[in-house]
Amino acid sequence: MWNGWGKSLVKKLKFVTKGVITGKTPPSSKPEFYNGNIDWFSPGDFKKEFILSESKRKITKLAIEKAGIKLYPPYSVLLIGIGATLGKIGIIINSASSNQQINAIIFDENNMIPFFGLYFLHSFKDAIVGLSNSATLAILNQTQTKELDIFVPPIEEQTAIVLHIETETTRINTKITKTEKLIELLKEYKTALISEVVTGKIDVREKEETTKN
Repeated sequence: MWNGWGKSLVKKLKFVTKGVITGKTPPSSKPEFYNGNIDWFSPGDFKKEFILSESKRKITKLAIEKAGIKLYPPYSVLLIGIGATLGKIGIIINSASSNQQINAIIFDENNMIPFFGLYFLHSFKDAIVGLSNSATLAILNQTQTKELDIFVPPIEEQTAIVLHIETETTRINTKITKTEKLIELLKEYKTALISEVVTGKIDVREKEETTKN
């Protein structure tokens, strides 16, 4: 079980990855590059959930072959590197690509579990934003991303940390879902109650008299 950062090393991100790739946009003048079946992520596709399951826009195999678009392997971590959502992060489960606002981090799984890297970078989002070149527009380029410092616990501790986070997240999400359902039921009851009172189905005066007696 995880016992803190005592056995961890601090390394540059580039030393625990197989590569960091900045995305690219196919020429918009080439319609044959679009409306395919390959996910092509942009910052607008990032939501509250970490899993990036499907992009709004998709590209074709031709875009990969002719436009120099890189296809990232499954479990690549995608980090937004420009603009208001800089530092926001997600992970792909299937092969995908992205535009130039996103840096894809391909972790070397012999050194770092992709989900551990994901959670670590998410936790240090503010620090990442602070390292960006923000003279005009906040930008974290490919080179800066590679130079990020990252804690590297032993693989067994990374596994324990990821398991704990996911177990607790599932428990919390279950409670949230139950609470949201209860709130919806209470809203329905409130609406029904108002309707029954204003239409005279419930005699409020009779209830008041009963309460007084």
